Amino acid sequence: MIIRKATDSDLEDVLRIETEAFGNSKEAELVSEMINDATAKPVLSLLAIDDDVAVGHILFTKVRITGNEDA
Repeated sequence: MIIRKATDSDLEDVLRIETEAFGNSKEAELVSEMINDATAKPVLSLLAIDDDVAVGHILFTKVRITGNEDA
């Protein structure tokens, strides 16, 4: 197995993996939005390749949590 940085050309594989992993497209849509969101600025997107097939993906992004500190 090889783990490498995902590239723009890997987007179709990334979204397929997310859909298969979670059984629906909600998470794939979220990943697509985060990859394209300048405020999330993906820090690291890794793709696992086994026998020339993309089999895993992980995405690290920036996040800002806001809310009521008294809650």
